[in-house]
Amino acid sequence: MSFADQLAVMRQGRLIQSGSPQQLYSQPADEATALFLGEAVILPAQIHQGKAECGLGAIAVNDSQFSGQGRIMLRPEQLELQLAGSQQSQAQARVLECDFGGHDSLIDLQLPHDNTVLQLRTSSWNLPSPGSMVGIAVQGRAHLLPA
Repeated sequence: MSFADQLAVMRQGRLIQSGSPQQLYSQPADEATALFLGEAVILPAQIHQGKAECGLGAIAVNDSQFSGQGRIMLRPEQLELQLAGSQQSQAQARVLECDFGGHDSLIDLQLPHDNTVLQLRTSSWNLPSPGSMVGIAVQGRAHLLPA
């Protein structure tokens, strides 16, 4: 993606989406395209007036017109781990596992509301202990995936 001004995603000989790398990455046409272009957190949500209620709490979405049940996509880098009880946290989660990987690590988190398991990539400094509670803050807006 770093070498192109424009990208096109094709599936089974059909054009699915084209645009700038940033546009396709942040606003993929569908879940398959989102996962093809990188790691993604996909969550079911109830959407109303530009907000999605999901396991992470109320999150702004990039579509203020849609209302109803839907699915939202966040990129893992939009989720920031914080100390439990932080004022900026939107949700709490239990740490299931930390997989140290050098400059970054993968952390498996379980949301207590609906037991959804998320996998986040984060800095390897100050990793939380398995079993501990952490806060999650969401940066930016979630992308509403088409039905």
